[in-house]
Amino acid sequence: MDDRLDILEVLNRYLHAVDTGDITGIEACFTPDAQAEYSGRHVGDTGAEIAGYLAKAGIATGQAWRASTHALANWRIDVDGDRATASTLVEAMLADSPRGSGQIRRRGLNYADELVRGIDGCWRIHRRKHRLLWHHAVEDGAMPD
Repeated sequence: MDDRLDILEVLNRYLHAVDTGDITGIEACFTPDAQAEYSGRHVGDTGAEIAGYLAKAGIATGQAWRASTHALANWRIDVDGDRATASTLVEAMLADSPRGSGQIRRRGLNYADELVRGIDGCWRIHRRKHRLLWHHAVEDGAMPD
């Protein structure tokens, strides 16, 4: 398969893991020595710390929101041997955000990633910068039962 499609698969697996609250799946998308920044805040220096940050933020327990859908809007991936950069735009819908509010929020996100191919041949995120581009409440949004 084309390297860009392999990388796109990692990015999609990450979004799916966030939406299903799969902390182990999130960690598997990162290198063991990954670093990440979410909305300007440094959140970890290992894949486990990054996944732990997201777990503490409540995504796995439903504390942050009841349900979410993160949809990859568009992407650009540049590969140079065993290294790559990716810029992806994501639209996120967060139901009952913040938890208990009954509100639905829509967000536009940008992920700027550096990825590496491991000795196992698999691509993983090595550095990530998550940036909130915009957000708003959805008028007359319906909550799932």
